[in-house]
Amino acid sequence: VRASCFQAFWPQYLSYKSNTMKIAFLVLLLVLMGAPLAHSQNDPNCPTAPEIIYKSGWPSDDWVIGAQGAIIEETDIVLRQGTNKTLTALLDPFTEFSLVKAEGEFPSNSIIDIWIQGNVIQGSAVYLWNSNSRKMSDVIYLSDISPESVAARQVVDGRFRVIGPDPRDWFRLSISAKDIARNSDVTSWTSIVFRDVSGTGSSLYISEVQILPDQRVCLKEITPMSGCIGSVCSPDINGVMSMSTSVPLYGFGPIQVLATEIATAEGVEVEIPMIARLKPGTTNSEVVQLCASLQGMDGDSVPVDVFARGMDIVRGLQAGELSRSSLPPNAVAACQVDVEEDASIILMDVDAASEEAAWPLVTIIATSYDAVSEVRELSTSYVSYFDKDGVAYASGRPGPLRDIRDSSNAAEETQSDAPVVTEETFADADFIDTASKPAGCPGIPWGLSRVDQPNLPLDGVYNTAYLSGAGVHVYILDTGLNPHSDFAGRLGEGVDCTSGTCRSTSYADGSGHGTHVAATVAGACYGVAKGAIIHPVKVLSNGSGSYSGIIAGIRWATDHARRNGVRGVINMSLGGPATSSLNEATNSAVRQGMVVAVAAGNESGADACSKSPASAASALTTGATTKEDRWASFSNVGRCLDIWAPGNRIASAAYNSYDGYTFKSGTSMASPHVAGAAALYLEKYPNATPEQVRSGILASAVHRNIYSGSTTAILQVLGF
Repeated sequence: VRASCFQAFWPQYLSYKSNTMKIAFLVLLLVLMGAPLAHSQNDPNCPTAPEIIYKSGWPSDDWVIGAQGAIIEETDIVLRQGTNKTLTALLDPFTEFSLVKAEGEFPSNSIIDIWIQGNVIQGSAVYLWNSNSRKMSDVIYLSDISPESVAARQVVDGRFRVIGPDPRDWFRLSISAKDIARNSDVTSWTSIVFRDVSGTGSSLYISEVQILPDQRVCLKEITPMSGCIGSVCSPDINGVMSMSTSVPLYGFGPIQVLATEIATAEGVEVEIPMIARLKPGTTNSEVVQLCASLQGMDGDSVPVDVFARGMDIVRGLQAGELSRSSLPPNAVAACQVDVEEDASIILMDVDAASEEAAWPLVTIIATSYDAVSEVRELSTSYVSYFDKDGVAYASGRPGPLRDIRDSSNAAEETQSDAPVVTEETFADADFIDTASKPAGCPGIPWGLSRVDQPNLPLDGVYNTAYLSGAGVHVYILDTGLNPHSDFAGRLGEGVDCTSGTCRSTSYADGSGHGTHVAATVAGACYGVAKGAIIHPVKVLSNGSGSYSGIIAGIRWATDHARRNGVRGVINMSLGGPATSSLNEATNSAVRQGMVVAVAAGNESGADACSKSPASAASALTTGATTKEDRWASFSNVGRCLDIWAPGNRIASAAYNSYDGYTFKSGTSMASPHVAGAAALYLEKYPNATPEQVRSGILASAVHRNIYSGSTTAILQVLGF
């Protein structure tokens, strides 16, 4: 090798007249020659060969399990093709599951290759640990993965990637141990650790785990990017991966599959609601064709007939009046859409048929579990991925009900969407009763006093200069709303979307959560934007609701604001496990001109990125603080928080008294402060884009260290 190099480059060396240039050229040549020779030596930080940790059982005693607060077992029920056992771990909230090398350590110049299933992808983090040096690697959050990047086999983080699903919906997680250790001087590790960060627990199913050599460092080879994780390449990343040809389905884990299979075997018809993410460029007419084909209809059928047939099937399935045998032979699913709204888009304008669908999501209900695979195969031309429909919750912590007319009324309010707080005493001291309170109001809630002054102590005043949010429309996606004096005369059109489609029927609030939230946004006594118009959009019933219903509510609010040419703000004091479809709906609303404020969630320090819509990139995700500018211990935290706002013991309107008030705590109470601030900003700057509103709110914030690893911004409404 040396002789060939000198022979090739010697004429170039002789051509230099300057001795300095000759010396510099020789040094460079020797460095280039020496590098491959150095790499050809045995590197102690490289695996000598692939090491199988688990595959249909434990091949040796070299690795053991470390777990606290987790149920560990092997099963043969949920299997990947070619295997006969699966390792399962059901993690309690904030607990860990570890694969530990019993003796010795494994080198950092490795790729950790794992086949997994379960909601671990939405709600867990992974890191490496060295028990001898007591050092850990960077933490990678699997919730950072989006279905689009998985389906496109894109690298989503320089330290890891996920590809899949395979034909049985297994995903392959590959982690560069070298890159995950970039902030550490550790050259070897003892453990691979999965940690639940959702605060609600995680399920992990492992089919295979192996340690592979880092091909770049250990084998001196760099293959094309399709075979690499970041800058590191695996020799076995492509060959064994058999990609499914059907549309990927997310959120339908092994437990749900097993339960559905059992029900089907017992003769129970189980419809499967799924949310389809349309491919970019899919036109309105192609949506009609997709729905027609799934419903066993001719693709030339007119849109109104297609959508009406779909809703007939949906209602029949939901009422238990239809079975697979009573449907048209080719019907495998139905599109759940607003018949009047979606059909008229195409029927009113011939040109609209060829236009790209304005809304990127369609709820599709498979008529049975067996039909799911057919739906996924029939949708490949138009759908990027499916999310299984999920459930979101409103979570506020109720306190005693008070009535302005009778301060002695201390009847306990109850609601089904959150536990009653019994350890805290809710008192009228959470009002700041000063001469500046509005006429007829019991006092100024401490949260209002906090958001208009940069420093403590609270001065008991709420001052927004001349701003009230007048002319701005705020859409409250929540449990509904009951009439109350606090927003009399400023109540706009409302709908009920809990069925998955929105109807102008009753939107009565049965729990009080939505009424409380609405008054914090825009109430005359309790609100940040006292002149804004409120639109109740009921998406939760008794404190919970489907993702498809919430997405329908987001769409209705976005379309309503667009049709009426008004400036719109959406507040969502709700959340559930992270899902790309709900995040995409949130981001789509922002792209279409809406400002969206959301609650971070109340899992007591969980990662807000493991929740939706809290993890939506375009939302203003809000954590909760106390009167002392401290972290409210129920609030979620982390990188996805954009801002903090008052959320502990907040006074606002009661749902079962026209003049009453009550106290609640939660990030559900913090988010409406931000929604109200957005209304104030839009009143002052009526042509502002959602991005400009977001930037303006964050620029006006004051900064305090509330929780490590989270934003320091605290909401302020002055300074816009």
